[in-house]
Amino acid sequence: MEARPLAPSPYHVHLPRFEGPFDLLLYFIERDEIDVCDIPIARITDEFLHYLQQLEAQRIEIGSEFIAVAAQLMKIKARMLLPRPQLDAQQQPIDPRAELAERLKVYQHLRQGHEILAWLETEHRKRYPRTAPHEWERLRQQPRDPADELQGLTLFGLLKVYQRLLHKQELRQAPPRHVIVQYPYTVEGVRLELTDRLTRTGRFAFSALAAEKPDRLYLIFCLLTLLELAQERRVRFVIGEGFNNFWVEAAA
Repeated sequence: MEARPLAPSPYHVHLPRFEGPFDLLLYFIERDEIDVCDIPIARITDEFLHYLQQLEAQRIEIGSEFIAVAAQLMKIKARMLLPRPQLDAQQQPIDPRAELAERLKVYQHLRQGHEILAWLETEHRKRYPRTAPHEWERLRQQPRDPADELQGLTLFGLLKVYQRLLHKQELRQAPPRHVIVQYPYTVEGVRLELTDRLTRTGRFAFSALAAEKPDRLYLIFCLLTLLELAQERRVRFVIGEGFNNFWVEAAA
């Protein structure tokens, strides 16, 4: 019986997985010690697309964010090949890589912050290990002696507990009351008053309102009403003399 040659087994390449496209770009940049502000866009684009092709060959689903960044890299590469670069308002050439470099810097800072927080969490767990659940259950079911709770109790501690109990009892007997007071002013009334003053005088100082009625709530109503009239172009403001003083005039 003639022996049949064995079919060659497929060779699988295990690719490192990255959390996102910027993680992959930073891997290329840090591996080759490249300055983020001076990225060799042609080489980085080719390596990025080669990585995506290997993912497709292994039938690994590619995220939409990888495809979006790949399209952006190809667009930047095409813009850099143009003979006439784009110019800004100062007639200076615009670097197509500037936006990508800025986003890479922000992502790099965020990743460094994440690594620091992860290290702090690890150190915190080393110093303060969590107690096993069975240990908590054992302590909960352990019988307690009432005499143990009285150890270290002082007269001052008893006095503080007594004062807290009296305060809670007073709150139960006299619960807080919320009183709703109606404003003595209305937006319509203040608007009618100010428009009538403008009709009679044509102009008045805002400080005159404070002198007539030194009420903070009234002044707030007046200011809001004047801003509404100014938005409707019925009044205009003129800066006058004095500290925080202005004149209100009827608009033409």
